[in-house]
Amino acid sequence: MKKTNYYYFITKKMTNHQTLLEVVNIKCGGCAKTITKALKELNSTDISVSSDTQKISFENGDKKLVIEKLESLGYPLKDSESVNSLFKKAKSYASCAVGKFL
Repeated sequence: MKKTNYYYFITKKMTNHQTLLEVVNIKCGGCAKTITKALKELNSTDISVSSDTQKISFENGDKKLVIEKLESLGYPLKDSESVNSLFKKAKSYASCAVGKFL
């Protein structure tokens, strides 16, 4: 039994992969902190946020939940319909400010 569990654990670890998302409105380190904290709350690991490239990479997160969380914080996907939303931009500024105090 232990051998099977160990094998399952190793197989599961080997099948993990990075998910890469391209978003908008990441302006600074405060934004990156806010996004990182939010993804950790969703049990994502190996999180990388770049304000230069506007890309987020992570492992072990439900992609749909992550996208919904990013949208709620004001960081929609680059190809999303809400990219030019003034409301999303305002939310990202608020998230940015909060991130600076984390």
